[in-house]
Amino acid sequence: MDQQLAEVFEETANHLAQLATASSSDIIGDHSIQFDDQVARNHQLTETFSKILVKIRALDGFATFLQASPFDSLRTAAREGPIILVNIDGYRSDALILSSTSSPRLVSLASDVPNIVIKLSLNMLNIDRSARAPDRYGVPSRPHNVDIGHTLGILWEKICEPIANELQAMGLSVGSRVWWCPIGKLATLPLHAAGIYENGALVRGHPDLYISSYIPTLSSLITSREAAAPEAPQVRLLGVGQSNMLSNVKGEFQKIQGIFSRDVQLRDCEDALPATVLADLKNCSWVHFACHGSLDVTSPFESGFILHDNKRLSLRQIMQAKLPNAELAFLAACHSAAAGPNAPDEVLSLAAAVQFCGFRSIVGTLWTMNDSDGPVLAEAFYKHMLRNGQENADVRDSAEAVHLATKAMRERGVPIQRWATFIHLGV
Repeated sequence: MDQQLAEVFEETANHLAQLATASSSDIIGDHSIQFDDQVARNHQLTETFSKILVKIRALDGFATFLQASPFDSLRTAAREGPIILVNIDGYRSDALILSSTSSPRLVSLASDVPNIVIKLSLNMLNIDRSARAPDRYGVPSRPHNVDIGHTLGILWEKICEPIANELQAMGLSVGSRVWWCPIGKLATLPLHAAGIYENGALVRGHPDLYISSYIPTLSSLITSREAAAPEAPQVRLLGVGQSNMLSNVKGEFQKIQGIFSRDVQLRDCEDALPATVLADLKNCSWVHFACHGSLDVTSPFESGFILHDNKRLSLRQIMQAKLPNAELAFLAACHSAAAGPNAPDEVLSLAAAVQFCGFRSIVGTLWTMNDSDGPVLAEAFYKHMLRNGQENADVRDSAEAVHLATKAMRERGVPIQRWATFIHLGV
């Protein structure tokens, strides 16, 4: 692309992004631009941006710049394993399996699946409500009054088993990776944990077949892969916690320090302030959040992580920081992957939004986790990630690390609702 045109494009895009992500405090007050001026400025920038796009698309190789990608481009998302798009609708419900080596496979689902998904979503909401009292909040756990095994059994028989049968018919080996791209209310369901359980033990199901990851869109996975540096950045981990609110965070951090030989920065309690954490993030490739997460459906850019003195590190701040080394984010935070029961079907989860902030691989939770599981899962996860030495760590191993860590929890008899909450997003 012409260098001058590229610079004008970047400058205009940045101005538009600043307007789009401005908080209300930026535009209301004695020293801010008036609302009418802001609207006029936005209109002017949009017109300029459109004219720049016309010039860019006239260049060789840029005909579809910032337009919907053609199918041949989208299918490259499946180059490391199948992508499973699941769409549930009153008219018909299907799973579309994309492969880099064959034509897309369509798996038709039963006509009663839409109603079943609604019921299962409500079941998961009840599971989350009963999980809000456990020790992630510093009080004793209460027994769950929802049979998650029954829920996962229905999910397996109605949705995931037909998909697994098709994957096996395609010749996909046990232990291979798959990427789920669920649409609507399906995004709240633990597809990765679907199976038949007896007394809490898996009899048959997805966890024993494939290593699952989630993605919000095909493009997000393609972008995350393309963002990989020719040489992976040196692994420097930032730990951000609130041990005054979450009793096991100190133990979690001790486990992490014992695994990493060097390059670990920990920010806890009063040391964890938004400005401090943002500055640290610019120098770190991995981040481990052990704090509460907050999803703001009405103002998505204000979603984020609750730090010291109830101050929020917002996604808007993370996006605007343009982190140069972002690779892996471990979100041991309440509702890090969940979008919430009252959220619109297509709202971004906190974990997916972190991916759009530049992190290529994310570990999140679908519902509130037990604080006591934080140190255990973190230890197993990071030991696997650094098994070949810190200098050889590969962020693409993180899905397998989550899979093996939760499998170990399963085999120790940890209740389903505790291990099934952990998921992986991204590469």
